[in-house]
Amino acid sequence: MDTTLFKNTIKQFYRDVYKVEYLSDFDITYEWDGDVYRFVFQFRLNQEDKPITISAQFSTIEEFTDYVINELKQRRLPIVDYFYLVHAQEKVNA
Repeated sequence: MDTTLFKNTIKQFYRDVYKVEYLSDFDITYEWDGDVYRFVFQFRLNQEDKPITISAQFSTIEEFTDYVINELKQRRLPIVDYFYLVHAQEKVNA
C-alpha cells in the first residue's frame, strides 16, 4: 500500500494549521485484519522515547487519513521554540 498521500497530507496539515514545515519523519504501519486494515501512525515530536500514536481500523488509508487529521485538530499540539528548531522549519513566504 502506498502511504505517500498520507504522509503528504499530514505535512500539509502542519503547513496549514501551524504554519511550519514538518521536517521529521513519522511511521505509518498497517496490517490486514480479515476485512479491514489496522493502521498505526506514530510521530515523536520532541520525545523520541514517547511517540504520539494514533491507531484505528478502516477499509482504506484515505479513511484513516481523515481520521488522523480530525484527531490532530482536536489535540492541537503546542508548538514551542524547541519544536521549531528540531522538527520544523518556519514557512517562509517568498
